Amino acid sequence: MQHTLRKLIPVLSHSPRATLHRNATCRGLSTQTSSCLSPPYASTSKAHIASTCHYSSQAQSADSLSSDSPSIFSPKNSPWDHVFEDIATGHPLIPIAREKSPRPGLNNSSLEPRRQTMTNRELSAFDEMFNMIFAAANERRLSEDGSAAAPDIDTRGPLSNFLKSLSKHPRARQTGDDTELDKLKEQLALCPSDHAMLEWAEREVFGASVRAEEAVRAAFASGSPPPPHLQPPVYPHLLAALMNAARERYDDPYLALSLFEHARNLSSLSYIFGCTTPAYNELLETRWNSFRDLRGVHAALAEMRANGVSPDMRTRGLVDDVRRETGARTLWLEEGEAGSGEVWKLLGEIERLVARRTPKRPSTGDHRPLQPQRMPHDAWKNPDETVDRSAAYQFGEWPQPVSRWNRRTAQSS
Repeated sequence: MQHTLRKLIPVLSHSPRATLHRNATCRGLSTQTSSCLSPPYASTSKAHIASTCHYSSQAQSADSLSSDSPSIFSPKNSPWDHVFEDIATGHPLIPIAREKSPRPGLNNSSLEPRRQTMTNRELSAFDEMFNMIFAAANERRLSEDGSAAAPDIDTRGPLSNFLKSLSKHPRARQTGDDTELDKLKEQLALCPSDHAMLEWAEREVFGASVRAEEAVRAAFASGSPPPPHLQPPVYPHLLAALMNAARERYDDPYLALSLFEHARNLSSLSYIFGCTTPAYNELLETRWNSFRDLRGVHAALAEMRANGVSPDMRTRGLVDDVRRETGARTLWLEEGEAGSGEVWKLLGEIERLVARRTPKRPSTGDHRPLQPQRMPHDAWKNPDETVDRSAAYQFGEWPQPVSRWNRRTAQSS
């Protein structure tokens, strides 16, 4: 009987009807068992029945909970709705670069990953920045409509110091001469051939120089004040651009030399105001790169010195190229004509012509001792300035050493 009850109770506890009548079943079984069992087995049966009833109550509570929560096998719910229930949601950490071997003793708290993308201060700064951008956009849109109103921008934010530190000076505007020069250079670039370029130069460059000179002569003849510019301000730059275009674009160095000669012989004002440093630089580059004319380079530099045209950085760069390429070459036309020393003599003269001259200071009335002046870094290029005139010896003229016998005799006496 006891064995039968042990098999019967689990089946009854898990049956559907046991869910509804579990309490009544437990009470009925306890009374029947107490009346049928013999006294030696009474205590054991009661304990087993009590445990069974406790298990049945737990199963009933679990069934009640399961009836409250929807099942994953319910046709109303999809099983995929419960896949990610146990996964904790949180903000992803921002990966930052870590040092491979942080130095010991330093505070490495800044290397920890941040829990949020930006701090509150950064968020407020970006909000204010976007507000200012949107306010400026609205102001522009309203100004186009004719009903613009001054927006209220808070200058007490964190960007106020940054805005105050910005430069209040407007950007340098382009002058009228620069605009005219750009326009004429664009017209020069649109010339389809060298013949068209010469026609345009005769009309816009050399013709403008002639018209300016005629206006000056007419002003002097009538007694009126002369114009502010004796020649167009863009004239020397256009002459250099013409020479460069003839040499580089049309591959005609002879045309570049002819343009310089035409500007020099056009008039005295054209020679003075047109043949300036940019034009001489183009002349030097044409004579050297196209003809390797060392004498022509020397003659152009001597003409610059005679006319008071100062060399610039490009002039010195061209002379450096001449010196470097002169040392690399082995056969020279000048060597065959005037000997091997003629090339180096011309090169020394070229270096002297482009060397920077130290300005002479005016004499003062005080009697302070003169401070020794440092020689410029490129003084070695000018041999005349590096020679010490006050020295009693020259290079190669060294005093004869005293013999050992004479030195001992002088010491003993």
